[in-house]
Amino acid sequence: MKLEKLIQLAGEKVLLSQEYGMNKDWENYNLALQEATSLYQQIIKEDSGNCFHYSNLGFAYYELGEFEKALENIKTAIKLAPEDAEVKSNFYLHKGIAEQDLNKLEEAKLSYTKSSEFKENTEALRRRSLIYFSEASDHVQTDATQSVKSLCQAIDDICQAIGIDRRNDEESKENYVLLSQLVKSLFSISGDKRDQELAEKAREWELKVPEMKRELIKIYAPKDD
Repeated sequence: MKLEKLIQLAGEKVLLSQEYGMNKDWENYNLALQEATSLYQQIIKEDSGNCFHYSNLGFAYYELGEFEKALENIKTAIKLAPEDAEVKSNFYLHKGIAEQDLNKLEEAKLSYTKSSEFKENTEALRRRSLIYFSEASDHVQTDATQSVKSLCQAIDDICQAIGIDRRNDEESKENYVLLSQLVKSLFSISGDKRDQELAEKAREWELKVPEMKRELIKIYAPKDD
């Protein structure tokens, strides 16, 4: 079978899996993705230098919950990727997502950092922010100072994401809600800490809360017809 036909069939299987997923037909969803992985493996045998084939195979494995195989393929995609900032940013984002699902959180943070370095990537920043938020929660009882530092990093990340994308869409709403949760958490553990730098950081965010609330109101306010 010609390469072009194999690529077309693999793409159709992925689209079909998404349709099954929307209908919660998980048996056929998995079957379609398994067929897609088989097709992408054939494609790679014929065209092993194309980064997008490995990326697509990694995506199919990821959707099947085979995160190690997904990560292996996205790493190969990165090695073969052209000098294209958008492509590399997306590949590192997907690498970070697979690492996060494998609980390789330090690796995931580095991948999200690389993604944002190649191109401003709000999804990478948001996901890195959530890792820092989780670390802050883990440390709150044993190392409150480290918990505050992690929260400050999480806040910085989500503010970067908001600064990049201030459109009145669902992503902006989610980012502002997350920011309000982060700031609230920061207040709850930073008030009686002796670290002057961290106390000043908490105060800095306390002063920004009114502005943050105004932005939230703008985003949630009904739009004029």
